[in-house]
Amino acid sequence: MTTKSGSPRATGQDRKDPAVELAPLVLPESLDQRFARELRPTLVTLVTLNRPCQIDGRNVRKSSTACLQLLTAFARVMGREGLLVTLCKPSNTLLKNLELLGLAWPTVQLELEN
Repeated sequence: MTTKSGSPRATGQDRKDPAVELAPLVLPESLDQRFARELRPTLVTLVTLNRPCQIDGRNVRKSSTACLQLLTAFARVMGREGLLVTLCKPSNTLLKNLELLGLAWPTVQLELEN
């Protein structure tokens, strides 16, 4: 379930019903520091929902180190909880910048665009 702004919203029903599937978190074209500040509460909410999730990275053309560190930390926290974070169709830019920074996604499956 998401709010008008696209942020996930936790409800009591979502937490109880394992059949409720979360919509993918779609990343914007620019992962700047402003977006990182906005993203943090969304990621905290996703952790509290205790569900695997998907991150759609196909739109990413620019990324800040802070934003990539935040996303990587989120993937690691979810992994420690035994939850999978799937990075769906990441852009070449996103993959390249993660690699340049040496940031690994320990429990993430990459679904590359064909």
